[in-house]
Amino acid sequence: LLYCEEKPEILENYQHKFKYTLVDEYQDINFAQYQLVKLLSGKYNNLFVVGDPDQSIYKFRGADLSNILRFEQDFPHSRVIKLEQSYRSTKVILEGATNLIKHNRNRKEKELWT
Repeated sequence: LLYCEEKPEILENYQHKFKYTLVDEYQDINFAQYQLVKLLSGKYNNLFVVGDPDQSIYKFRGADLSNILRFEQDFPHSRVIKLEQSYRSTKVILEGATNLIKHNRNRKEKELWT
């Protein structure tokens, strides 16, 4: 990261090498990973991330939930597609899960259904 900021030609080389960026479990990335994603995707804006702010479990190793919560601010040309339909759980289970996660602080609203 430091070299990319100090030497733009290094960043440009990596941006050309990685024109498309995919990040799974985006809710669990830390600050360094977030900076790397921003730098690599900055030129072509071909960024695809998957994540659920209600499933962040790696704060103990530096994951920063605010990365996913401010995604639309940081990447204003992005499009967010909420996957709210569950094919694995019954209505009763989803209602129970919703009753638990609605108490999470700093979350994005979603309506789970089956």
